[in-house]
Amino acid sequence: MKEPKCIHRHTAKTHPNCFRKGLVKDTKENWWDGKKIGYFDIEVSDLRADWGYTLSWCLKERGKKEIASSVITKEEIFNYDFDKRVIRELVDALKGYDILVTFFGKPFDIKYVRTRAVYWGYEDFPAYGDLFHWDVYFHVKKNFKLGSNRLANVTQFLGIDGKTPLEPGLWMVARVGDKKALQYVLKHNEEDVKILERLHNRIGGFSKWIKTSI
Repeated sequence: MKEPKCIHRHTAKTHPNCFRKGLVKDTKENWWDGKKIGYFDIEVSDLRADWGYTLSWCLKERGKKEIASSVITKEEIFNYDFDKRVIRELVDALKGYDILVTFFGKPFDIKYVRTRAVYWGYEDFPAYGDLFHWDVYFHVKKNFKLGSNRLANVTQFLGIDGKTPLEPGLWMVARVGDKKALQYVLKHNEEDVKILERLHNRIGGFSKWIKTSI
């Protein structure tokens, strides 16, 4: 039988107080058990995908330390290749996952990279039903009452460290290929997927996670 877990998806050893209070989930298998789950985030040069391009992306498998990523180069920007390689590498990386977890990814990240993939003619970008998607943002909005639902505010309030600031000037030079700035953008990107996983683990028990395609 599957080991019982509390509503926060922890065992009796790690969350004994929940078990004392009877806050225990049903022990039947969840539909996502055995699925490969990835925490996904992007950084971009402009919020509109027809005006900008992807600076970087990060994809972290649940429970693993390694983070798959790609970042644009100055040469690609000035050769007018922009994010062609970056998106190609992303499309290939997505093929190894069953579920993507994002923060505000439904209105932004997923639409953005889909737009860029179609622009570059990558017909193997996941279609409807190929890849499931959970957006933590909407579960925060539904279940909590905060002054701001931005990732920085939510994680700060819950004591989840790791969110890094981004300076406008740094972002501007990253958009034109400054190597140091791009590395900082990538680091920021990496930290976001790390804290997203921690946030998801913290609040996941308060919502029903359904099968929703990207």
